[in-house]
Amino acid sequence: MGVRWLWLPVAAWLLSYPLTNLTQGYGWDFQIAIALGGFAVVAGAGYSLRKRNWVAMMGGSIGAAILFYAVTNTGSWLLLPQYSKTWAGFVQAQTVGVPGPIPPAWVFLRGSIAASALFSGLFLLGQRKWGSVPAGATALAAGHVRR
Repeated sequence: MGVRWLWLPVAAWLLSYPLTNLTQGYGWDFQIAIALGGFAVVAGAGYSLRKRNWVAMMGGSIGAAILFYAVTNTGSWLLLPQYSKTWAGFVQAQTVGVPGPIPPAWVFLRGSIAASALFSGLFLLGQRKWGSVPAGATALAAGHVRR
């Protein structure tokens, strides 16, 4: 896919972020910086895994979900006043999150890992099945040209 297509998921996220936050009762705030930082870390990790085998790519995808979770939840722990700046507050940020009507933080991690595994597997399968032209296809096509 390459870096030139990175704008597409960034644009999709920037458009969907306000809608998601509105449905959960939040607006635009400094939390976007935490999420963007998480995306930057994960994009760097993903870039380092390009052109690797499918096992490394799947492991990297799941690792990226865990890394994003850890980066964003640590940022929330550091910046949100709802968390005490102690070990207990850090553990709360990584496991249950801020009490309220939304599910605990670990549910987000579970869903992220499942989605990363599912969609990365589908993308890798699709790339393997439809991503390249068979080796003899261009030579065969050139051989049928008559003059």
